[in-house]
Amino acid sequence: MADRTAKISMKYVVANQSQKEVTINENLNVLDMLVQASAKGMQNAPPEQPKEGETYIVGTEPTGAWAGKAQYMAGYFAGAWMLIPPRNGWRVWMDEGKSMRYQGGSWVDEKRADAPVAIPSGGKKGQVLVKLSDRDYDCAWQDASSTGGTAPTPAPTPIPTPDGEHSNTTPVAESIMDEIALYKANTEYQIGDIVYRKETKLRRWYICTYITGDKPSGKSGATPPTWKDTPGSETVDNELTWETYEGGASITVSSADYAKTAGKLKTARNIELTGGALGSAAFDGSKNINIAVTVPK
Repeated sequence: MADRTAKISMKYVVANQSQKEVTINENLNVLDMLVQASAKGMQNAPPEQPKEGETYIVGTEPTGAWAGKAQYMAGYFAGAWMLIPPRNGWRVWMDEGKSMRYQGGSWVDEKRADAPVAIPSGGKKGQVLVKLSDRDYDCAWQDASSTGGTAPTPAPTPIPTPDGEHSNTTPVAESIMDEIALYKANTEYQIGDIVYRKETKLRRWYICTYITGDKPSGKSGATPPTWKDTPGSETVDNELTWETYEGGASITVSSADYAKTAGKLKTARNIELTGGALGSAAFDGSKNINIAVTVPK
């Protein structure tokens, strides 16, 4: 039988063990540190005057009593540091007001861990951003077709199925531009929503990367925030945090079917009055018209 628990390495009390209270108290300290975990901060060196029960996340270049324990959780109990290696998925609330999650060998800001993959930079006039699969933001810039201005369908991408096989039924490609909406104040948004502003149009995009309280959705402010337009910067907007992205490509609209000026309409229209007065007249835009009106008795 192992002498410690599998997940958080608490010591087992063994038969005929003397001073059982020592083991039990140590285990209570472990639970006190890890259950509903919170930490003062992340740093490389232990504080000079720690208080009983204080917890820290050890930085990537630890020194002193924490040497060799990079990324460990460190709790101060009974005048000594207890150092515990984290496991994937552990969460810790930091006193500075954010949640950290351990994944892939390091602690990451949880709002960034769940943020969508960055929209690829680049793109040029006439291109659109096309989704390559049903995975969010799996996309790339592609040339629009010469007819209609829509992106070509990409080659099928194998999609894993629950049984481990692959399906070649990739969803029809769609421009991610369709998912970018004009920002609105006092509106409900979710993580991953993309908006643009009238002032910057599609030169700047803003992706919702965090919602206060880890809720599934949150509301923008009653008035627009002071936007930070440097790519990669963050704008706090009531319950939301938006991350700024460079637009990168222009939206082009074919003008083949539209004339800048015209003497008349290509197809005349009929204007008809109904209800309390009846009448109609053809109108092609070349001149003003008069409609003879008949009032039913």
